Amino acid sequence: MFVNEDPDLNQPPTEITVAWLNAIQEEIVAVILAAGLPLVKADSTQLLQAIKKIKQRNLAKIASSGNFLTSASITPSTVFKITLVGGGAGGGGSNAAFTLGQSGGAGAAVEFLIAGLQPNTNYAVVIGAPGAGGGPGSDGGMGLSTQITINAVVYSAGPGNGGLGTTTAIINGVQLQGVANAAVLALPHKNILQALPALGFAVSSVSIGVGPNGGSTPFGSPGIGGQTGFGDGGNASGYGAGGGAGIGLGSSGGNGSPGLFIAEWVE
Repeated sequence: MFVNEDPDLNQPPTEITVAWLNAIQEEIVAVILAAGLPLVKADSTQLLQAIKKIKQRNLAKIASSGNFLTSASITPSTVFKITLVGGGAGGGGSNAAFTLGQSGGAGAAVEFLIAGLQPNTNYAVVIGAPGAGGGPGSDGGMGLSTQITINAVVYSAGPGNGGLGTTTAIINGVQLQGVANAAVLALPHKNILQALPALGFAVSSVSIGVGPNGGSTPFGSPGIGGQTGFGDGGNASGYGAGGGAGIGLGSSGGNGSPGLFIAEWVE
């Protein structure tokens, strides 16, 4: 700790030596050079630039099945935050006047932490396909799981459940969201739950109605439920969201949206 001179306490001031100044300078220079930056006397922001470059967050987003190629600069101790989003399900169809199908559930959305990946290595990623909307009176299709295989272990986020179709009664509501598998749940993780849409309604006495929207997470927007006069449920967009439900006679459910893979790490 630096101190001022205090004659009353017979305390001398802190001595600033050449050795100390050189040590501070070399510490700063070492960080700048480690970041691969040339020393520029007129630039007083180089230390900040170096810190940002060395600790830059890296992000990889994969929206179609393929490989995740790790950087040559990582080590097996590098910690990755991986986000998996399963395929969203299709909404159920309706095939009777003033009945509501059930909307499709969102795919599981989960973040987890993992190390042990090798540098400059491909890891297989499968992106979950979306479920198709059900035809009039038919159930919507389930999506498929999104997964990555690391060191022979499969980590996956399950698909949303397909909305139920109807030919006789109001079903309403949204189907269940998918879930992550046991390998993911055994690691430090966070589940991202689907937003629950408002229930649909049908009032035969005044000939109006609205089907329920699909389930959704922050990665995708749900399909909108069908409405009187245009009874088909809407298709989901983005990633992992469910399709809207059909309403009334001859109405189909909307399609879900596909899954997603995201990896984040610091080198």
